Amino acid sequence: MAKRVTTRRAAVPAWLREQGTALMGQIRARLDVEGRKALRQMEAGMADLQERLRREKAVVGRRVDQGVKGALARLNIPNRREISELTRKVDELSRKIDALRTRSRRRRARA
Repeated sequence: MAKRVTTRRAAVPAWLREQGTALMGQIRARLDVEGRKALRQMEAGMADLQERLRREKAVVGRRVDQGVKGALARLNIPNRREISELTRKVDELSRKIDALRTRSRRRRARA
């Protein structure tokens, strides 16, 4: 006895298949529109988050700098500005001492 094989396609009337195909086309088109809209919204949200991250990063950086400066001050460790100012003063004093030594040698040489 041969078994009768029925395909799904044959079991569904043609008009219903056509309606289903049309409906699927509409659903796909709607999904494409909604997908593009969702993608734009997601990109805008991502841009907002990136801007917020940039701002927060700057705030955190300033707070860390303030904390480090405070810790260095409490430990009595000079910062770069203070070191460069001291270096400038030492260089200036060295030039003055050298100038005094030169004058002193000239006076001794004349005498």
